[in-house]
Amino acid sequence: MANNNLLWNAAVNGFIAGALAGANQTDPNGTSPPTPTDFATLATLAGYFAGAVDTAIANDNTISAANGTASPNAGSSGLVEYQSSKPQLLYALCFGVTFQRYPYFPAGMTGAQFQALYSANIATVVAIYTQALTAGVYT
Repeated sequence: MANNNLLWNAAVNGFIAGALAGANQTDPNGTSPPTPTDFATLATLAGYFAGAVDTAIANDNTISAANGTASPNAGSSGLVEYQSSKPQLLYALCFGVTFQRYPYFPAGMTGAQFQALYSANIATVVAIYTQALTAGVYT
């Protein structure tokens, strides 16, 4: 279960968008036309990445309930702003560390192998995300 569903989804989206950015969007398996299963490895690795990022970020009660689900809109503009800005920041960071790296994600890796290989990237994302939130740059 995710600590923060909104952040988990932002990490998945950023990973996939970054990995495919700037690439000719063709079938990685060389068949044409591509099918959804051609991108199974990418989707699996995005889940591994998001899981590691989400695990490293504690539950954030400004955007998530204690069980990690998004807090319902309580009519608070602050809640809506946090639920928008924090996932956007995480998306951008995940996009940046995976930018144009899709060809370098080997198929058949376990979650533990992937997380070990990309642990420095994951730690960087979490460090920048945390610093941006604690540095007072958000109002």
